[in-house]
Amino acid sequence: GPRSAKILGLQASHRSEDIWKGLIRSRCIVVTIGHGHYMITLIPFIQQAGFYGIAQIGHISLDHALITALVKRWRQETHDFHMVVDEMTVTLQDVAVLQGLRIDGSAVKRPFTCDRPWDALCEELLLENRRAISGTSLRLSWLYKNFAQLPLLFCDPNVLERHTRAYILCLLGSILFPDSSGDTVPLMFLHMLIDLYDVDTYSWGSRTLAWLYRSLCRDCHRCVPQINGNLLLLQ
Repeated sequence: GPRSAKILGLQASHRSEDIWKGLIRSRCIVVTIGHGHYMITLIPFIQQAGFYGIAQIGHISLDHALITALVKRWRQETHDFHMVVDEMTVTLQDVAVLQGLRIDGSAVKRPFTCDRPWDALCEELLLENRRAISGTSLRLSWLYKNFAQLPLLFCDPNVLERHTRAYILCLLGSILFPDSSGDTVPLMFLHMLIDLYDVDTYSWGSRTLAWLYRSLCRDCHRCVPQINGNLLLLQ
């Protein structure tokens, strides 16, 4: 625990407070982590979109104990991990080197306007309507079911582009920007995949790092049972 509360003023609600006082409860020990899921690789399109680096990583099992220990060392006040020897944090360089994501370019944000309803956009880009939509999000389970493999005759560029969008959405929803449900990805990302040649112009790396920081700041509190964010990067 901190010697002074002048900087680390949120200690009372931090996960480490229970450990410091010797009041370790079971709900503070293990953090539930959702695993990612990779779909079939469409190399030329994935390279064009700028996600080939993270697609090459493949499946890596997450170390739940390690992730939980790191969460308990994260401080919301300073946005870094307070270790015994020093302080450290995850940087933009880590994102670029370890996952190959772009860290400059246009901001990844919700579009101010959308010229068509979400269900119409979903049907246009993925050939599906309301059945795939949950509120303002798209169901990952539906993407896994319908885009797990290419059809036998997949020479049509439109088919390849639809599968590429589905693959990228799965990366975004399961690895880069996972939510607490583990089964949805915001439809705002689908809007950004309309033109696959523009996808690589966005700073996906800075957005996923900001998302991870936000998740750590929320999940380091003792009352939060689950952590989200780019845990593959964190590990």
